[in-house]
Amino acid sequence: MTSDTNKTTALVWFRRDLRVYDHPALTEACRNHKQVMGVYLHTPTQWDRHDVGNNHRWFLLEHLRDLRQSLDKLNIPLVVISRKLFSDSAEALVKLALKHDVSHLYLNGEWEVNELERDSACKAALEKEGIGFHKSNDQTIMLPGTITTNDGHYYKVFTPFRKAFIKAAQGFDFDPLPRPSRRKDNITISERDQGSIPKVKPDLKSEWTIGEAHARHALKAFVQKEIFDYKRYRDFPALDNTSRLSPYLAVGALSLRECFYEALRANDYSFEGVSEGAACWVSELIWREFYKHLMVGFPKVCKHRAFNADYSKIPWRSASKDFAAWCEGRTGYPLVDAAMKQLVQEGWMHNRLRMVVAMFLTKHLLIDWREGERFFARHLVDLDFSANNGGWQWSASTGADAAPYFRIFNPVRQSERFDPDGEFIRHYLPELASLSNKSIHAPSPMEATDLGYPQVITDHSFAVDRAKQTFRTAKEQQQYATEQAV
Repeated sequence: MTSDTNKTTALVWFRRDLRVYDHPALTEACRNHKQVMGVYLHTPTQWDRHDVGNNHRWFLLEHLRDLRQSLDKLNIPLVVISRKLFSDSAEALVKLALKHDVSHLYLNGEWEVNELERDSACKAALEKEGIGFHKSNDQTIMLPGTITTNDGHYYKVFTPFRKAFIKAAQGFDFDPLPRPSRRKDNITISERDQGSIPKVKPDLKSEWTIGEAHARHALKAFVQKEIFDYKRYRDFPALDNTSRLSPYLAVGALSLRECFYEALRANDYSFEGVSEGAACWVSELIWREFYKHLMVGFPKVCKHRAFNADYSKIPWRSASKDFAAWCEGRTGYPLVDAAMKQLVQEGWMHNRLRMVVAMFLTKHLLIDWREGERFFARHLVDLDFSANNGGWQWSASTGADAAPYFRIFNPVRQSERFDPDGEFIRHYLPELASLSNKSIHAPSPMEATDLGYPQVITDHSFAVDRAKQTFRTAKEQQQYATEQAV
């Protein structure tokens, strides 16, 4: 970069990195330029195409409001521009850059197919006008493509990826970047030209605290206490010994690097050993990393396709009534129904239960995993494409490192094991509160009728046999077709 950049204006393009602390692009822009401004492109029609629901939109836009306040304190204006689609981004950025004599654009990379195409078009348009384009890495610790097998391919299985990641991370600087200092003499933009931040009403009933400051405080509180019992209690939804930080990671109000930094500090700077709880949570962070790398290495997952071709032609059932029962928490299986109530009410679901309900939809009901993935996307506050897609394909046995198709959770046993006293079920299904700790996991037909609770929509044994046969046949047919094509 030339030595006269301090005399020029930098534009920082914020996306899913709505914070000022540990922000690589913002830090670099402030380091190299005296005058810095920010921009956010609001593309609601693109969100529609990506099935982004009101809960995530609300959470993101509220954090955009919080970001504007934080940038104001740094004397950095934030311009909000509304356009319909990603394809409108290049024109909007060039117009803004030329209007304010911007010489360089800074941004943190995003890795989905549509986002990569958008950024490529923006880079070409800006560079055509002589405007520098500088992309930093933020959503992952290691740049996708740097963690590969010996023959240079992306990992398809988590355990070897985790080992390779830990090896690559030795000596890595996890120290978060500080918040930039306040600009003494910066560009001035009128409030009208900065643009307004749209208001979205969420569908959820419960409240989530907004703000980067809260996210960072919640992280530090978690690693000071709950993280040490994380492995022991993380699967019990009534105890809720999880961090609940995923929404803040999804909108970038909290950085992945800071999560690693705090967790490793709590674990004596070790990825393994010391505290089993801390090491387990670090491993979950690596899962997030794995799904991002997987998405880049195998972009077909961004195109509604099964990762594992063996299961690309499963004859999924068209069962609208069963799907509606699943969505509305009326399957007759209390743990499944309580979990779906939690999702609709809070825009969030406990991780163990995400696996339970996903496996129920795809195995017990034989309904396409993409329908469930879409329903989750429309309700989750913490919507993150790679994590949502990865989790659904794992549960449906169509993904990388997935559960074998013959591994099918028994929702009653899952309930008895992870909600033994029925505390979670009673909270979300109060109509079952009077049942005993034994009956609440599987009410008898008479109990269900008396309490106005639905009867089970499918028998567990029948559903398991049907799913195994369906998946086995689909795999054999696909493998035969592949052999014949060679």
